[in-house]
Amino acid sequence: MKNSSQSQKELKLVLASKSPRRVDLLKMTRLPFEQIVLEIEETSNEKSIVKYAMDIANKKGMAVIPKLADKVSVVIAADTIVVLDDDIFGKPHDYDEAFRYMKELSGHVHNVITGVCLLLADKNKKILKKENFYSKTNVHFNNLDDEDIRDYLDNAKFSDKAGGYGVQESGITLINKVEGSISNVYGLPIDMVLVKMKTVLKTYMGKEVRLKKVFTA
Repeated sequence: MKNSSQSQKELKLVLASKSPRRVDLLKMTRLPFEQIVLEIEETSNEKSIVKYAMDIANKKGMAVIPKLADKVSVVIAADTIVVLDDDIFGKPHDYDEAFRYMKELSGHVHNVITGVCLLLADKNKKILKKENFYSKTNVHFNNLDDEDIRDYLDNAKFSDKAGGYGVQESGITLINKVEGSISNVYGLPIDMVLVKMKTVLKTYMGKEVRLKKVFTA
């Protein structure tokens, strides 16, 4: 797989996500990237919670492969879930479900797990390398009464967020402690993604790379 002759500025970085939080996190790296969004059924037969999240991330990544430009591309796909006592809290279908999620999370420590899939594809859209991994963060929720929950839900966009809350908005006031990657709670463990990306590209290019010198806009 090594390609030491690979010139600079030939690779495309693709984010396979419609999440504005993941877009914002990747923008912070100042790496040029494009966004490709395809709707998939976010379900998995995996019994392990970690494998469940990684499987959905894998499906998201694989779905965009046919849509890639005719260039060597690195695809980032992710799926974030909230877990309390082995119960998965996905995106709430409505206000009542979001309220129930918040009620159950109140006063407890839950896990935020993001499964990530990194794909390296050649210009013919052949998969050269795949890396699946995950990040887990422990989130300590404050004790919330019904009025606290309604006040949050009445003023937040909760329908597109696992567990019905987002730390980037007023959801930060619901939390008293975070153990682990804070960017993971936003939806993408960006530090881990960058490390894994360098490893994938080193395998492909046969040398250490500086990410800011590799990707083309």
